[in-house]
Amino acid sequence: MSTSDQPQPPLASVSSPNRVLTLRQWAELNSLGYRTAQRIIASGNGPKVVQLGDRRIGITEAHNREWLASRVRDRG
Repeated sequence: MSTSDQPQPPLASVSSPNRVLTLRQWAELNSLGYRTAQRIIASGNGPKVVQLGDRRIGITEAHNREWLASRVRDRG
């Protein structure tokens, strides 16, 4: 069986630091409601965003990981 005959994983399971997530995908990935995600971004407390169009933004997986790392806190 050649590699082209093998099933490919769904796009959602493919991870790349440069992959751009939509705001909805980012919210789902981080277990946030869509409106909560919008508020986090609008307040400036979210990850860096990529302007995809006049009214559309995205978040790279690398920026999401950086944002998550900045939110880790010690329980002590």
